[in-house]
Amino acid sequence: MKFLNWLLRGLTIAALALLFVPVIQFRIPGTRSEVILLVDNSASMSAQNKQDEWKRISEILMKSKVRLKTYAFSDSLSAARNLSSLRFQDSRTDISKAIDGIKSIDADAYLLVSDGRHNGPTTPTASGLEIHLWTIGLGDRNLPDISIEGAEIRDSTNLRIRIRSTGTETRLVNLSVFAGKRKVAEREVSTVSDRLSEVALGLNQTPENSEIRIHIDSVPGEDRVDNNTFILKSRPASRDYEVLFLSASISRETDFLLGVLKTLSGVDIKTYVEVSPQVSVGAAPETPDIVVIGPLRSNLSQKNIDLIKAYARKGIPLLFISTGSTLPRELQSLYPLDKRPATPDISKMSYAPISHILFSDWDPVTAIGTNSGETYYKLKPEANALLSSGNATLAAELEDKSLALELPDLVGIKTGDIDGFSTTIRRIIAYLIEGDAFPFSFSVNSATTSAVDLTLYSEVELDYSIETVSAWLKPDSIPLQVLPQSNKMSRLIGSVPVIQPEDSTDVSRSYRLNLSWRGNRFRPGPEITVRKAPGEGPSKGSNPQLLEHLAAQGGGKVLEIDQLDDWSLSLPKGKLIIFKPLETPFIVILIGLLFILEIWYRRRIGLP
Repeated sequence: MKFLNWLLRGLTIAALALLFVPVIQFRIPGTRSEVILLVDNSASMSAQNKQDEWKRISEILMKSKVRLKTYAFSDSLSAARNLSSLRFQDSRTDISKAIDGIKSIDADAYLLVSDGRHNGPTTPTASGLEIHLWTIGLGDRNLPDISIEGAEIRDSTNLRIRIRSTGTETRLVNLSVFAGKRKVAEREVSTVSDRLSEVALGLNQTPENSEIRIHIDSVPGEDRVDNNTFILKSRPASRDYEVLFLSASISRETDFLLGVLKTLSGVDIKTYVEVSPQVSVGAAPETPDIVVIGPLRSNLSQKNIDLIKAYARKGIPLLFISTGSTLPRELQSLYPLDKRPATPDISKMSYAPISHILFSDWDPVTAIGTNSGETYYKLKPEANALLSSGNATLAAELEDKSLALELPDLVGIKTGDIDGFSTTIRRIIAYLIEGDAFPFSFSVNSATTSAVDLTLYSEVELDYSIETVSAWLKPDSIPLQVLPQSNKMSRLIGSVPVIQPEDSTDVSRSYRLNLSWRGNRFRPGPEITVRKAPGEGPSKGSNPQLLEHLAAQGGGKVLEIDQLDDWSLSLPKGKLIIFKPLETPFIVILIGLLFILEIWYRRRIGLP
């Protein structure tokens, strides 16, 4: 009995200790090595010189004593039946996705066969591989090839272009930029051999939201000319918001609010002010982008009350700015706050912020004078957010597109942070007009099945060191990688599945961009039209630098075809087993059952 008890205890302790070992590697003795063969199945591999090299590789591998598991890749990774089943007709070379796809497959070595002409959306890396990666490059290493690998518009006048040059010489080539059919920039560019270069160009009078076409002239004997043109769109035009300022009287507060609105960028102000009962000055447009009403008073005429209600019926956003005066009864249904006469106990009031106080730096406590205490405000049930700090109260009812800003001492802002107050008003206007897109907008650099490349702009500064932005495309929930460029600009890159039918280049698919930041979701428009990428063409050349870089990262080397025989013989024999206890559900369950059995047996024989 005692022996069985100690046996169970020893097994339990050993099993629990096993969980603290992240990886266990051991090899089952045998006579063959196991190799994962990754073969580039794209159309650039179909050139005759590369096919001749592939034939030699196939013959050597089939005669070798290694156990092959073959995977073909282009825009996706899939198992191949045999070496002769590859057709080299696919439209893209996504080496990054191929390497990611084999990371979980055990073997003695990974062998990548490709021309290195990667054109996927993310830069490939072999860092973190637990098994060594070896590469073989197919194609002529000395053929000249000039290609535009990407471009982005940093602002309205700054265009940056990434150019890849292969071959053995440094060349001067002509680079041209067109907006529509009009040439807007031209420069002679010096391309450095076997290197990725970046060129900055200034743009003059480039229309916003226009198609920008970048073209670089071909060089004599160039391997491919289908990658010498790149098309992107400039940033969408930022239209001015048409704001109607509607006031019930002329006062110091009216002048102050109007003065703040007139200083805001991107705002076209129209005024409609009652100077006496039933007499108004200014024009009330039929459909402004937003109506700002303030300072709100009970003496607003019936004519203007009816006008405000008409705007609400049209779905036009309303911004109420009140100084604590009595609210017209006819407007109470549009107002997100209920007013309650009492002395408030701010410490006991519970509020939720409106989009994190509209990401503003304005501090209502220091910006405004002391609350008179005559009134306080309670969030109405249908209003979905509220901020209260000191004597400033802010609430929004997004279903009806209305927002209330209660400021008992409006003129007191002049002695506080007037710049912060102006910023807040500007962001409230953008928030109500843009809805769930605020504070983001974007432009499309490219949108094909080869790569979706967007530039994301933010109206507020983002601190990527302590917070993250997630991005994806609906309706298929396709993730996009977020690459920060500055605290107000990022690149979003990714890829979408190949659009069917395969024989058509005219088909397209529409997506909507979705973002997540600080626990909130944003949906900036418009729709993104993704088109099928043009297919790769045959290419005689290669990119050996990328293959050398990947092999060095993966702990292997670049192999010549003649070295394949010796390399296969140098590999360890037998099957390598990589065992991860914590990632093996059966082992975890077995250890749990063993632990329960040991406790049960101890209780049965009367031990604690």
